[in-house]
Amino acid sequence: EFALELVFGSEDERKFYIGTPLDMETKICLDLPELVKRSNGIFGKSGTGKTFLTRLLLIGMLQKGTAVNLVFDMHSEYGWESRSEEGRKVKALKQLFPSKVAVFTLDEESSRRRQVSTDFVVRIGYDEIEPEDMVLLRQTLNLTEPAIEAVYQLSRRFGKNWLQSSLDLKDSEETRGLLKEMSIHESTYQNLQRGLATIRRLPFFIPHTPDNPVKRILEYLDQGINVVLEFGRYTDITAYILVANLLTRRIHAQYRERMEKAIG
Repeated sequence: EFALELVFGSEDERKFYIGTPLDMETKICLDLPELVKRSNGIFGKSGTGKTFLTRLLLIGMLQKGTAVNLVFDMHSEYGWESRSEEGRKVKALKQLFPSKVAVFTLDEESSRRRQVSTDFVVRIGYDEIEPEDMVLLRQTLNLTEPAIEAVYQLSRRFGKNWLQSSLDLKDSEETRGLLKEMSIHESTYQNLQRGLATIRRLPFFIPHTPDNPVKRILEYLDQGINVVLEFGRYTDITAYILVANLLTRRIHAQYRERMEKAIG
């Protein structure tokens, strides 16, 4: 027990108490300022408490002001409330730290049904999807390599409106002529259309949105407010990969741009 305390230290303004090992009374503490400097993961079998431990670490970060977090909440467990293994309701971050947490949602209907007060409803416009986003979705959407190349060709042809323009193309001689002009094989285009149809079926994707979700997320993060993005009913892997990558790519690009400006 002394060795554990020597390694993990004792609870103080930096170190956060997360629990005790089984059959022991030694407190295990984590140095949160050091923890947030690194990439970390919490792994374990189903029912072993991964969600509980993650929530505990987030609570520690909020309590001590160690970091501002953007949480992609696939199962709506971190925003307003969750349930314990015994089925009891458990307060989540917004209830515990109302002034430090904002809840964003992809599924307004799910939030209303659960009586969750949200700060922003996320909608993503077709014109916000770039070819690089499609590269990340290649396996998920079963796109071929030529289909990805076709995305870049369509983007060069139609600009930011490439996705809407692609969806609007009809099965006609004019379309076949256009595809031939761009050297896109008909089977390649059909493969791409099937992938784009999967995206179009996600209700939070719309042709154009007047409010940029990346801008809104950054506004909250800049104010030191943690953002929990609830997926509601949209828990399939396509929604997760597309939304998480689309948002994080743009947030990282904004962060990099700010850093470059600061450096001069």
